[in-house]
Amino acid sequence: MNVSTDKGPGNIKNIIRHGQILRSPHRQPQESEHPCRYAIGTEILQLDEQTCLLISFMEEHGGPDLCVGSDGFIFRKLSDIKPENAIAISRGIPDFTDPLTGSKCFLISAGRCGGMIPLGTKLPDGKPHPLAGKGFLLAEHRAYYQDRSDNLPGGCELMSKRDIEWDGLDLTLGEPEWLEIDDIGRLLYSGMNTTPYGDGFLMCFSTHPSDNRPEYCDYNPNSSAKAGAFTAVIGYDGGKWGIRETGPIFAAGLDATECCLRPYNGGYLASVRRTSSPVVTLYFSTDGLNFVKHFETWNHTVPRMLNQGLDGSLYLATNTGPEWLRNPLMCYPWNGEGFDEPFAAHDENGIHDCNAPDSIPFVDHGIAYNVTLEGRKRHFMTYRVCELVERTAYGFQGSLKELIESKGGPLPLRDTTGMYLVEFEY
Repeated sequence: MNVSTDKGPGNIKNIIRHGQILRSPHRQPQESEHPCRYAIGTEILQLDEQTCLLISFMEEHGGPDLCVGSDGFIFRKLSDIKPENAIAISRGIPDFTDPLTGSKCFLISAGRCGGMIPLGTKLPDGKPHPLAGKGFLLAEHRAYYQDRSDNLPGGCELMSKRDIEWDGLDLTLGEPEWLEIDDIGRLLYSGMNTTPYGDGFLMCFSTHPSDNRPEYCDYNPNSSAKAGAFTAVIGYDGGKWGIRETGPIFAAGLDATECCLRPYNGGYLASVRRTSSPVVTLYFSTDGLNFVKHFETWNHTVPRMLNQGLDGSLYLATNTGPEWLRNPLMCYPWNGEGFDEPFAAHDENGIHDCNAPDSIPFVDHGIAYNVTLEGRKRHFMTYRVCELVERTAYGFQGSLKELIESKGGPLPLRDTTGMYLVEFEY
């Protein structure tokens, strides 16, 4: 696939590449001894009309997706986002007793998305919104061997939630709570974003019984859950945020993960990543709970995020593949019937979809946010840049393990590794 020039589609008048926003943490994360880098920006919440909150998690050198915690950054301009201003949101847990295997493990912690009613929000009648300044954050946790070398076979995958509150000056973090959904079984992934839904939020989750993804952890054998995705309504009841209602499983029997959910044509459009099949599938719902297949097309088994611009238009941020090739990060505009020709958001080292002699870049997980900052509406997309050879591969990825072993093990973390941000002007 040929890489487009810097010029995007007609509805985007300018692409501003702000580059690396975060690299190394200012303070070594708790229970982590090896070098760390910020990776994926998983959320930007609007706290009030002038202030936003960015969430990004950190990956430790050496392990596959070895997430050792997430930090938050309160900002009113992009230059406010500095490692020394980090607020600890979640951290990995050593010597955790895995509830499924009974083994001691290291429980990784990765930030995910959340929801927020910005301070100052009004109801339709002009009265102050009773939940203004209140919100929540989610974090995912997964059992690893104690030496952090790989997933713990048969180990748990959990999700935690903590409520937050913003008074215009300070962010108050509630105590973390394990998130549970009756009869769904363990959740493999939360979705990549939330969207407003009534007086709460709508979010997509995915679940995978072990016979569908044997390389991942086993699921609750007593659960009647099927593999696939489902949406949940998150509301504020009894003084805290929690899951109020869930919809039926869609994408049934598929290894659906990293779901994105966007308002579309009076309803909702959801995209799912298929990690074992080279397709991207879109599902549509009129009520946000009951989804049917809407569209499907070829795409390598790489991350793909469905994003929405300031004008309501949709685009898919993904890579060309195959296998581990995740450069450049491309954006495919959705035209209502399919995806148009893409444009490049980031092409690391200008090498396109080829490998340089000593460079195999990962430029992926481009998730976007529409916020108000410095008095105007802005569209940001955060993403990760790293090098494959900085990391060790999962046990089931034999070709990747051989590649890294041929180089004598993971290379030192590069200065280019970190969380990046690009802005589209509409």
